Amino acid sequence: IWKNNSKFKNIFDIKAYYSGKSINRKIGNGISFRLARYTNNITRVVIEAGYPAKTNFKIVNKQIKIFIVNKNGLKKFEVIPSVKQLKFTDKKKINKFSRKNKIIVIDAGHGGKDSGAVGTRGLKEKNIVLKTALKTYYELKSRGYTVYLTRSRDYFIELRDRTKFANDKKADLFISIHANSVPRRYPKNRAHGLETYFLSPTKSTRSMRVAEKENLVDTKTMNYFSKFTFLNILNRSKILESNKLAIDIQNGILRNIKTRFKIKNKGVKKAPFWVLVGATMPSILIEIGYVSHNIEGARLNTRAYQKLIAKGVAEGIENYFKNSDS
Repeated sequence: IWKNNSKFKNIFDIKAYYSGKSINRKIGNGISFRLARYTNNITRVVIEAGYPAKTNFKIVNKQIKIFIVNKNGLKKFEVIPSVKQLKFTDKKKINKFSRKNKIIVIDAGHGGKDSGAVGTRGLKEKNIVLKTALKTYYELKSRGYTVYLTRSRDYFIELRDRTKFANDKKADLFISIHANSVPRRYPKNRAHGLETYFLSPTKSTRSMRVAEKENLVDTKTMNYFSKFTFLNILNRSKILESNKLAIDIQNGILRNIKTRFKIKNKGVKKAPFWVLVGATMPSILIEIGYVSHNIEGARLNTRAYQKLIAKGVAEGIENYFKNSDS
């Protein structure tokens, strides 16, 4: 169930392939119904109301029966006729993919002359994210994926060369790992938590501030990518896939870290990160935590915490591919 601008959406995912056109119906009392193909293996049903209505549905003889309990507690149902194009997926065949054929590029942010964020006890973002990227590399390799690192040591790479590397490798995914911080004038222990970004325009002041911080060093890259090219890339379906990937990886990392530590979920967000602009594949940027926070910064510098992040990234990737069309 998802609330958005006073609308309550009940979202259901069916393990089935739908080959027909999307179905959109208004069924009275401010309630609407939508059925559409989400991926090759998933059909999504959304029942939306202007109040938190209790809804459910059954598929009987290629018809959909929607059950609704309205504001007065009265139960009614509506029938959506003929969905012959709906084919339920054989559980034995669902979501099979070959890991060795999936190419993943892991990018450790900053490096060399660019230290990135500097936190308490002299912690440098470039060192923490490199260690985390290396652990993620070995975790994915152990699972059978083909994996490359944009850098395996402490040296600087321009932003455009990072995605060019991924494009040259014909990567299926590009994942850039970073760490966050707050300016010195802010209380250093107030900001903490995990957030994952995908490339898209945004009106969020905070997302823009984070993007500007990560974009700061390589101004040549910003000139290299014209506004036209940037908007062209944003029009691709890649945005949707990047959003899905970001959600899966954010959830994977949170699930693993929460087995041992408390962590704040700062969510999945969109922002114009230049390191993601040139990628032709689904791409995300993970801010794994705040080096400026006394406790979280210290944790980010430990092998145990980095391994939990690496495992979470791997599980998120696994989940993404299982639900992907490709």
